[in-house]
Amino acid sequence: MEFKFLRQEWLIDGVWDGLSHAAQLRHYRATTGSAGSLCAESAWVALGATTPLTGLPEPFRNQVKGIRLTLGTASGVWTASCDLSAGEVEFACLGGGEVQRRSVKPKDGSDSAGRFALGLMGVPSVETESGKVTIDSVMRLLYFPQALASSPTLFGHRTGGTDHDLTMRIVLGISDERACHLRSRQKVTASGARKAANRLEKARERRRAQGLFTEHEFDVEEQRLRERLREAKQEQERTAQSFKERTGCYDELTAQVASAREQVSAAAGVAQEAAHRIGPLLERLGGARERYKVLREELNGRTGCPACRQSLPSRAPGLCGVCGQHAAEIEAQLGQEEKAADEKASALVKSVADARQAEETAVRDRLTAEKKLSDALSDAEAYRVSQIAPAEEEKARAETMVKVTQARLEALAEHRRELTEISLLEREVEHTATRAEEAKRAWEVAQDEVDAQQQRVAKELSRLYSDYLLALTDRSEVRTASIDALTLRPRANGRPIRELATSAGLLALANLAMYLALFTAARTLPGARLPGLLWADSPFDGLGAGDVGERHTNAALRAIIAASADAGEAAQLILTTAHDLPTTHPGVRTTAFSPDKPFIPHGVRSTTS
Repeated sequence: MEFKFLRQEWLIDGVWDGLSHAAQLRHYRATTGSAGSLCAESAWVALGATTPLTGLPEPFRNQVKGIRLTLGTASGVWTASCDLSAGEVEFACLGGGEVQRRSVKPKDGSDSAGRFALGLMGVPSVETESGKVTIDSVMRLLYFPQALASSPTLFGHRTGGTDHDLTMRIVLGISDERACHLRSRQKVTASGARKAANRLEKARERRRAQGLFTEHEFDVEEQRLRERLREAKQEQERTAQSFKERTGCYDELTAQVASAREQVSAAAGVAQEAAHRIGPLLERLGGARERYKVLREELNGRTGCPACRQSLPSRAPGLCGVCGQHAAEIEAQLGQEEKAADEKASALVKSVADARQAEETAVRDRLTAEKKLSDALSDAEAYRVSQIAPAEEEKARAETMVKVTQARLEALAEHRRELTEISLLEREVEHTATRAEEAKRAWEVAQDEVDAQQQRVAKELSRLYSDYLLALTDRSEVRTASIDALTLRPRANGRPIRELATSAGLLALANLAMYLALFTAARTLPGARLPGLLWADSPFDGLGAGDVGERHTNAALRAIIAASADAGEAAQLILTTAHDLPTTHPGVRTTAFSPDKPFIPHGVRSTTS
């Protein structure tokens, strides 16, 4: 099927510019930093591939707003214009005027851009229960990226195993769409039958571990547990009510404790106030007694005039010679003062006695209140120990019994569901086994023809792969090469190529030989639907720069040129490498690129070739 890249352009700052791919062998001699890998990856993005889309670097996404490819197909010349911001691709036929717009990742179930691109390639977009043919899975067969040159796993990790297996069968003509559906259905139904049988066996193991109850035993046990649950709930209600009543009594006791505390506090305040009143009274009493003592001494031992303090004859009557004060009057005045001081002292003595009596009364009241408080605390604690704590334990036991019984009921219901599940699983196992057997018989009808075709394809691919790999390597490195008839995977020296890892160079050559075999088989293999296209981006990584590396590189370049020459105008091969071609043919077109002259002439540059 004809499918060629004619031109590639990028939209930057509103300007489209790019380069022409049109050639039988398009050789890009590019050095590191010329954006060769970006050119290759973005070409597949324009066709709706999602794998390279996620790997586009940020600078590229910021500058490039669109990618446009001009394609040569069996139905004419088409353009594929990808709007990166919208995630859509517009396909336009330049001759017929047809325009189709498709989303790269449609969310409404409509056809994707990749599916339309497969139609232009002539590859049927087959989708089965176990895999599907996508633009990404086909791209892995037509595009040999630099990152996978020395990969020990053919086609790298980017393509899912089931998608890749289905794509290989479709594009190599091993199976048609009907046969692929039959094979996929046989695998899916067989897997479903095995899984259902495993689930049934695990359910039976659980049931055996828990006891093989019958439906009648389940009913009896459930009735017993429900009766126990009813009794447990009644006990829970009774203990809750008893606890509530006892809590009420305890609250009254705690209220009495609080009241006793208040009484103790009040009595202590009164006692403290009474004690404070005694001190000032005692001070006043001392002053009064001192005054009475002074007056008494003056009255009994006076030798001078009380008015002017002049000496008088001892106890002599008459007037003072100085002030004229009469002695009798002086004595009378002193007697009155003495009597007043004595009465004041007596009154203070009585006040002190009354204050001391009040203090003693307040202290007795405080001690009485403290005794009441102690009694109230003792009563409350005794009630808590004898009534509240047992009620709490009784209530907790009742609640626990309810929870345990409910848990046993739930476990019983789960066991009953498991018994029902076993019954359903038995029917499911029977149903899936029947479907698997029907699918197996349907596949067996077509299997012989498919297996025979796979043997023929594997034989032809083995011949092509062996020719290429032996031409690329020495007999000391690779003695035999073939394609496994069962897996369609390449082998070297009787083993998978991942075990050929004596050097990265041999892995690169083994992978290149497989891509060249597919490139040739697309043209020579009867019934093949693979486009005659190969884009090899720096496929010589790991070959080295010594004599052996140079020999391998020259051999690989000659093999690529020979494959292109044999294919003629029916196929296209695009090669990006830093090496010059050792030979040429009329269909070769070479362009040199470098960091100063990148693939994208008006935009981003890369650090990889």
